[in-house]
Amino acid sequence: MYRAEHNLVRELMRQLRSSRSPWGDVQVGHEFSYQRGRVDVLALANEGQHLVAFEAKLVRWHEALHQAYRNTSFAHTSFVVLPKCTAMIAEKYGAEFQVRNIGLCYVDRHKVVVVHSPKAQVPLEPWLFEQAADMVRKNHYGPARPGASSSKDLPRTSNAVRAARRRGHVQADF
Repeated sequence: MYRAEHNLVRELMRQLRSSRSPWGDVQVGHEFSYQRGRVDVLALANEGQHLVAFEAKLVRWHEALHQAYRNTSFAHTSFVVLPKCTAMIAEKYGAEFQVRNIGLCYVDRHKVVVVHSPKAQVPLEPWLFEQAADMVRKNHYGPARPGASSSKDLPRTSNAVRAARRRGHVQADF
């Protein structure tokens, strides 16, 4: 269904911004980079009090599971998002997700389906949570517009982000 991972990410973001999101009204950010990795998508829910991280993959769900686990250091919940056919394969290994407290979901026919929902937890690195949440608040993608899924709809990297990269600080890529 998806030719490239960025198509899956784009559809996930569109669904998160819509009224059909399982997390309700959220602010959405894209590609938050930190010392141990980069998150594909972040959603700030519950009036900015709950950060959800999403790792998207087309096939390599086990790799996404490891990445999603790393994201629990700053996110309240973390999910692996896959195409439906891959999610059904990964679901057979549900214990892997439960042991790590990682969620599993897929995007299918213009909706996000949650297969496994993790328990919310307090981030181990609150300072990193604050940086990720600030990135989402300052640079989030607005409400979805019909047909708004092309790269021209993505915001450009700000001067502040470029300056942070030069200084070697946590970065946010758009």
